[in-house]
Amino acid sequence: MQRCAHCGFLTYPPVPVCSRCHADPPAFEWADVSGHGRLATWTIVRDAFLPGFADITPYVVGEVELVEQPGLRVVARVVGIDHDALRPGLALRVDFVDGGDGTRVPVFVEAEP
Repeated sequence: MQRCAHCGFLTYPPVPVCSRCHADPPAFEWADVSGHGRLATWTIVRDAFLPGFADITPYVVGEVELVEQPGLRVVARVVGIDHDALRPGLALRVDFVDGGDGTRVPVFVEAEP
């Protein structure tokens, strides 16, 4: 994640100026995060608007708040969880799936209790 070198605030997606301290000049570094978080909200996509998604439809896109900082949220697919088991606050962790052409795509799976 992008971290402000002045105040340590984490931001995603990356921004040109820290939204907390507004430091001038801005300075950022990249910080590793745990990949653990809680499901804030989600939607179930039932129509494949692009042919490449036909094989995975229906699928869940979730907004996950990472444990490192309140309000630090990322949007990604949530996989391996029955749709009826989704609930706000569900503990999740990041995993990576093959995105083709040597890329890895982040997804979230249920965290171990």
